[in-house]
Amino acid sequence: MKKLLCFVVIMLLIATNIKAQDKPESTPAKETLKLDIFPNPTHGKLTFWVYQLPDSVEQAIIMIYDFMGKEVYRTEKKMEGNLIDETIDLNEITDSGIYCLVAKAGNETIKKNFIFKKE
Repeated sequence: MKKLLCFVVIMLLIATNIKAQDKPESTPAKETLKLDIFPNPTHGKLTFWVYQLPDSVEQAIIMIYDFMGKEVYRTEKKMEGNLIDETIDLNEITDSGIYCLVAKAGNETIKKNFIFKKE
């Protein structure tokens, strides 16, 4: 009985050691700038969230371009915590079409396309 118990303990130790060696070392994930926009398509108001801003960045530049590359909107927003939460009324800015919202914070830039159908 002692031999069986010793065998089981040794096997468990070996199995634990093998699993620990096979497991890759965890590396911290690089936080990259994120952008969410909704609703898409929109009929007027567009809400966007810019988050996971680099720690050294205090604000982001938000730009909207039409499909021809013309800038139709630009603003600088200070982050609240690690988030910029903004709603824009597109009816006051432009006509129906396909647009690209660009957020730039520090050295990072992210883009998302959306459709605006003016009512």
